[in-house]
Amino acid sequence: MDISKIDPNFSNSFVNEPDVFWRSVHKHPFSVHGVFYDSEEGMFLRMPKEVARNVSSEVYALSQRTSGGRVRFKTDSPYVAIYCEAPTFGAMPHMPITGSHGFSVYCNGVYAGKVMPSVKEVTTPHEERISFGGVVKLCADGWKDIEIYMPLYGGVCELLIGVKEGTKVDTPREYTYKKPIVMYGSSITQGGCASRPGNDYAMRLSRMLDADVLNLGFSGSGNAEPAMLDYLTGLDASAYVFDYNYYSSRPDRILPKHSEIYEALRTSDPSVPILMID
Repeated sequence: MDISKIDPNFSNSFVNEPDVFWRSVHKHPFSVHGVFYDSEEGMFLRMPKEVARNVSSEVYALSQRTSGGRVRFKTDSPYVAIYCEAPTFGAMPHMPITGSHGFSVYCNGVYAGKVMPSVKEVTTPHEERISFGGVVKLCADGWKDIEIYMPLYGGVCELLIGVKEGTKVDTPREYTYKKPIVMYGSSITQGGCASRPGNDYAMRLSRMLDADVLNLGFSGSGNAEPAMLDYLTGLDASAYVFDYNYYSSRPDRILPKHSEIYEALRTSDPSVPILMID
């Protein structure tokens, strides 16, 4: 039985529009936030690979997962199409594919739809990459502010955005708070186990405050190592949010005191707001 013929909401809509004009997110007028493209790695990263390697092998691996990555732009197209090439990955037993490896599209600040790989694509072994795509119909006529959230636990090697041929794409409006809020922590900060990108609390705060946010949450690996603290104190942040905690199930973890983190940040910037949550 093809359930999508009974209920189209169950359809995994691949790119089947006849008039799609594709653009690379690397080019104007797209604005990419929370990640940057590393040509040597051939993918988007959340922090420089040299720094991530010095922190730990776990942070290095998770820095290749695009939680908090966003593409922003304006368009008068009636739809947005997404084509993604991603590194090979497997399904997670405790998190939906929509959240771990899908994209969310927001139109004028409101969720408009998702694009995700199929179960077959996620569970079938591939050599190096998989590719998938889809179309999200937009909710309004005329010019619209679009924000596309990248996967919380998947990677992105290449990303193309499609709009209806003959329509326009323009630079996005700026955030009210342009200097990013830096969020550091573990799985809850990274977005586990949100139903989809944009539903994680870091991005909900970003929309609520109209602020740029840099998500440096690393599942099970927010240990505030010296190399990580050196990197954090060197960032030009509007505020720091630390969801950094002891795990009773991991007594082997050696963590610095919160006061040590505070002093390191405060020495770097005497006035930046610092919020520590538990």
